[in-house]
Amino acid sequence: MASIPNVSLLIGPLELGAIACSFLVGCLVIQTFVYYSQFSSDSKYIKVFVAGLCIAELLHFVCEVVVLWQSTITAPVASYYALYTVVAATLAISFGAELFYIVRLVTLSASGSKFLPLVCLVLSLVFATTGTVVVIDSFAITNLLEGVDSHFLVIMLSLISGAVCDLTITASLIYYLLKMRNTNFRSTSRMVDTLIRWSIETGLTPTLCSILTVICFARMRDNFVWLGVYAVLASVRANALLATLNGRLILNKRRDEEALEFSSIIREQHPTESPIVVNITRSSELKADNDNKDQVQEN
Repeated sequence: MASIPNVSLLIGPLELGAIACSFLVGCLVIQTFVYYSQFSSDSKYIKVFVAGLCIAELLHFVCEVVVLWQSTITAPVASYYALYTVVAATLAISFGAELFYIVRLVTLSASGSKFLPLVCLVLSLVFATTGTVVVIDSFAITNLLEGVDSHFLVIMLSLISGAVCDLTITASLIYYLLKMRNTNFRSTSRMVDTLIRWSIETGLTPTLCSILTVICFARMRDNFVWLGVYAVLASVRANALLATLNGRLILNKRRDEEALEFSSIIREQHPTESPIVVNITRSSELKADNDNKDQVQEN
C-alpha cells in the first residue's frame, strides 16, 4: 500500500500539468491571433519571434500529451524522451521570453546604467546553460528519480537562477517606469501607472510559478510535483509575454479617450462664437513724375 501514494505523486502532477497546459495553449492561440490581426505594423523580428514562441509552445504541449499517454496508458514513465523534450522546450521558451524583457530593460534604461539588464542577462544565461546540461545528461539516465538526485545541485541552480531572473526583470521594469513617472503631465503619469500595473500583473505570475517550482523541488524531489509545475512554466511565460504585447490595445484606447476628453474640455472653456469676418481691400496708386505729366498733357 505504501507504493500507491508514490505512484500518484509521480503520475498525478504530470496529468494536472498537461490539463493546465492545454488551457494555457488555447489562451496562447487566441492571443497570437489577436496580435497578428491588430499589430501588423510591428517589426518583422517581433513577428518572427512571436511565431517561434507559438510553435515552441505547441511542440511543448504535444510532448506533454505524449508524456501523459505514456504515464497512464503505455506504462508508468516507461520512456523519458518526451519528458526531456518538454524540459528542453520549457528552457527555450523561458530563455526567449527573458531575452525579450531584457531588451525592453535596455530600451527603458536609455543612456543610463545597464547594470540591471546585465544582471538579468547573466541570470538568464545561467538558467539556460545549466538546464541544457541537465537535459543532455538526462538521455543517459535509466532511472529518472536517481538522475534527479545525481543532478540535484545543477537542477537547483537552474531553477533558482530562473526564479531570480524573473523577479529581477519585474522589479527592474517597475524601477525604470517609476523614474519615467516624474513628470508634470497628468496623462503621462496615468499611462505610466497603467504600465506599472501591467508589469506587476504579467511578471508576478511567472515569478510565483518559478518560486513554487524551486520550493517543490527542494522539499519533494522524490516525486514529480515540481516537474508538473515546471512543465506549466513555459505556457505561463508565453501567455504573459503575449499579454504584454496585446496590452497596447487597451493603452491606445485609453490614449484616444484622453485626447477626446481633452478636446471636449477645450470646447467647453472656449465655446464657439460668431465668426469674425476680416475684409481685406487692396488699393493701388499710379504715380508719375512731372516730366511724364507734361508729356501726357502735350499729347
